[in-house]
Amino acid sequence: MALDVLKRYKSQLGLALCLAISGAYAFSVNQANAQITPDTTLPAAERSLFDQSSGQINGEIVDLIKGGAIRDINLFHSFLEFNVGDGQRVYFANPAGIENILSRVTGANPSNIFGTLGVNGGANLFLINPKGIVFGDKAKLDVSGSFVGTTADGIGFGNQGVFSASNPEPPSPLLTVNPNVFFFNQIPSNITSQAKLEKLAVDNLLLLGGDIEVNDSKISTNQGGNILLAGLGGSGEVALTRNGDKLGLEFPDGVKKGNVVIKNSAIETSVAKDSNVDGGDIRIIADSIEVENSENNRDRGIFTKTERNGQKGGDIILTADDSVSVRSTSRRSRDNGIFTMTEKKGGEGGKITIDTGSLTVETARREQGIFTTTRENGQKGGDIMITADDSVSIIASSGNNQHGIFTFTGKKGGTGGSIQISAGSLIVESDKEQPGISARTQGDSDSGSITIDVSGNVELKNRGTIQTEQRNRKRQGRPGDVTLNVDGDVSLYDRSRLQIENRGDGTGGKITILAGGAVKVLFNSKIENTAQARDPEIRQKSREPRSGGILIEAASLSIDARKDPSDPKSKRGQNGAITAKTEDSPIPEGNPIDIRVGSLTMIGSGESRGSANSGITANTLGDGKGGRLTIIVEGDFIMKDRAKIEASAKGDKTGNGGEITIEAASVSLSGRSFIRSDAGRDNKGNPGNITITAKNKIEITNSDIRTFVDFNAGNPERAKENPGSFGNITITARYLSLKNGGRLVALAQGKLPAANIKVNATDFVEISGIGTVNNPSGIFTETQLGTQGVRDNKSKGGTLEITTEKLTLSNNSFISTRGIGGVPGGDIIVEAKEVKVTQGGQILANALNTNALNSFVSEVLEVSQKNHDNDGDVSKAGNITINASE
Repeated sequence: MALDVLKRYKSQLGLALCLAISGAYAFSVNQANAQITPDTTLPAAERSLFDQSSGQINGEIVDLIKGGAIRDINLFHSFLEFNVGDGQRVYFANPAGIENILSRVTGANPSNIFGTLGVNGGANLFLINPKGIVFGDKAKLDVSGSFVGTTADGIGFGNQGVFSASNPEPPSPLLTVNPNVFFFNQIPSNITSQAKLEKLAVDNLLLLGGDIEVNDSKISTNQGGNILLAGLGGSGEVALTRNGDKLGLEFPDGVKKGNVVIKNSAIETSVAKDSNVDGGDIRIIADSIEVENSENNRDRGIFTKTERNGQKGGDIILTADDSVSVRSTSRRSRDNGIFTMTEKKGGEGGKITIDTGSLTVETARREQGIFTTTRENGQKGGDIMITADDSVSIIASSGNNQHGIFTFTGKKGGTGGSIQISAGSLIVESDKEQPGISARTQGDSDSGSITIDVSGNVELKNRGTIQTEQRNRKRQGRPGDVTLNVDGDVSLYDRSRLQIENRGDGTGGKITILAGGAVKVLFNSKIENTAQARDPEIRQKSREPRSGGILIEAASLSIDARKDPSDPKSKRGQNGAITAKTEDSPIPEGNPIDIRVGSLTMIGSGESRGSANSGITANTLGDGKGGRLTIIVEGDFIMKDRAKIEASAKGDKTGNGGEITIEAASVSLSGRSFIRSDAGRDNKGNPGNITITAKNKIEITNSDIRTFVDFNAGNPERAKENPGSFGNITITARYLSLKNGGRLVALAQGKLPAANIKVNATDFVEISGIGTVNNPSGIFTETQLGTQGVRDNKSKGGTLEITTEKLTLSNNSFISTRGIGGVPGGDIIVEAKEVKVTQGGQILANALNTNALNSFVSEVLEVSQKNHDNDGDVSKAGNITINASE
């Protein structure tokens, strides 16, 4: 096999080198040109011949290399020195029937290719020099087959033998098949390029050495040619494979690979306008791959393009055992990094696949990084698939558009590419609020989705953003889903974003976070899924759902809107939220939020100016219902410092507020936090219901749970169709504590009466104290109605029902149902074994010119307080009836 052949020629290495050097045959070559010096290792009748100015190709005089040893489809040449000087044109003759021309260099110097190197025919050309290969800035290749440049010691032909440059024996008569393996006896020499090898017509361009360095260079094909760069960092053998016309390499396990550096250069495959073939692939195999651009030039890095002919663009496949680094430092250049594009009349865009230990992407402006685009052809953009055993880091120093890792679909583009990242950890950060990982559409085609699988932690910090987006309000393209499957924590710091933004007419995507650890939304960061205002003409024709909402499952969830104490530049009190918002939409239901966690902590800004944006919200500003908000917590649920949960209907549209359902072991609200479902001023919808269930306790301190129908709001017809189905509050727990301004409130100032409040606390209900803004603790419903519609309907204020073992009211707290404006106050129904009303506590059923029934069923009734007059706005209090059984 190949290894046996390798051992045999290694043993003869020293003697062979001496023979090659001592028996060198020197040609007289013009010193203006670098030397091409055949050696004497081939039989005399088969030695290579260098014939200057002996040929003519495309009307120009060229130097021809003739002779050589023919073995069926293979032609072998051997040189002591092989260099092509500046301005020189050197071509290998291509006898009939020859498919492969293999040229080895046995001397001590690298090959310098500073002029044109070609084949006068369609054969593949192999250049083998273990000492290195250098392509100068004026080098050119004119090869229509494949070109293989390698610093391997030799190349093998299955079991037939080896053609070696370090052990240069004559080629065996058996070397009649295609070569299939490269042999390396030592750490290989490098291959470097500063050449402009543009629009090559090769089938394949393969460079295999130690390190590959491409600096201020361009290597491109436009007739379907593939480009393969690979480095090996030690001895071993690398298999040469074929898949049709495409060459490939297979590396041995456990052998360190070389490094590939592409600096201020372009590695490109494209599809010519008149071509009927797909674009070529670009593949790089190395230990580390560095792609860097610091110049103000467009189209730098590794990329494939397709346009004008409908053919598919080439794929990009990068494999690096250690790392891949993509770095752009120019603030003026765009289209830098690793990317595929499908342009006018182009075909499907190429895919990008990266498999590495770690990936770092650094950008200085928009349209830099790793990306795929489809613009004006209706064809699908390429997908991006990244696998990193260790980490993926995306750092943007500035930018005003997409950068980092992204896919883009233009107005006339096809479906955008999806992004899949599998890594040990993920970090995204940016100096500006622009997405570091994103999929965007501006047309009628959908954007791609984003899927992230991480075995460790995900961190979005310093405005780092992951986003899918539809930007054009007149288009129906759907922003794709965002899915995070994370074994560790998901953390958003200081104005970072995880979001879907739908400004168009199509169905929006869904945000899903499945975390084995904690989900943290901290320091003005957001998780949000929004559907914004659309074009009026399109809006009238569509009733599709606009978004898939938000699902979070984690060990714990923390939302903190305060500033970062470790960062003096961090701002306070603006955001810190999980939001699903629908604006100006006719859909039947808004964006749902579904949270299922082990524990949940929400900390608001602590300041009133920031409370409007911090918390968990599923509001609607359109004609559709607000999003359903479901929170399931195995342990404790804590809200403090103006944290909020809201599913309200706002604006002058007909949408109802969303339903809020919370289940937890315990629930605690403090520091003017709130849970609300409202129908805002002039809104033609109704508030949603709030249902909270705790296995143990519910504590509300200086905070409230509320439903509210604002001035001129509400939809009586809808309420008549489903009586008792809007704005109700239902509390179930072992015990309920309302202290220092803690309140359960159902208010109505619009076209509906207040809704109902029902409390079922098996052990006790305690209500006590006054809050920081002189709000007494309590449970109350209040209806303030001046509209004729409610009076004609003979509506009644909301019912308040409490079932518990023990009820205590003290320190100026109260229970009340109140009606103003000719509407009866609601009933109060209390079932308790023990009721204590002390220290200014009150139970009131007040109504203007009406009566309300108050029913108490209690074994023990204790009232110890002064008499309290009715409110000045109330002309007559309702009757109070107490049934106390012994």
